Amino acid sequence: KNGLTETAAVVTRYFGGIKLGAGGLVRAYSGSVAGAVKEAGLAQKILLGYYSFLYDVNSVGRILNVLYQQQLFEIADVQYDLRAKVILKMRAEQKAEAEAWLTENLNQQIELEQEGTESAEVALELLIGKTIRTTSLRLLLAGGCFCFSIDTVQIKSFQLCSK
Repeated sequence: KNGLTETAAVVTRYFGGIKLGAGGLVRAYSGSVAGAVKEAGLAQKILLGYYSFLYDVNSVGRILNVLYQQQLFEIADVQYDLRAKVILKMRAEQKAEAEAWLTENLNQQIELEQEGTESAEVALELLIGKTIRTTSLRLLLAGGCFCFSIDTVQIKSFQLCSK
């Protein structure tokens, strides 16, 4: 019902003296998994990058006001020396778009230098209408998580099944 494929779930049933039969077991197990998915939700693992550029230390305060007002990236840190080093955090695939935005809005050519990367999880409901460019999704369940792969897709909607 969730479109999950190549996914494993473990359900432990303690026998209480009632024989459910094959159909009853399937309903009980699928209901347990559906409840766990509903409770935990679905998430996509994304790659975030840290990128930096140098700017005049006397003018960095003025440009920070501009940088804080946009939605493309977040300011992770500013390090002051002879020149200010501005470190930005964003999705790795948005680097080129960020360089173009910075060049246009700061009126000078900006080239971002990669400082590092980290992974983060984004709730699947936040991705509706967006294209998944990574191929790793995680099904988060209480007590653990299960990973599976998909092709690049456009998420139009999803629905969690109920018990």
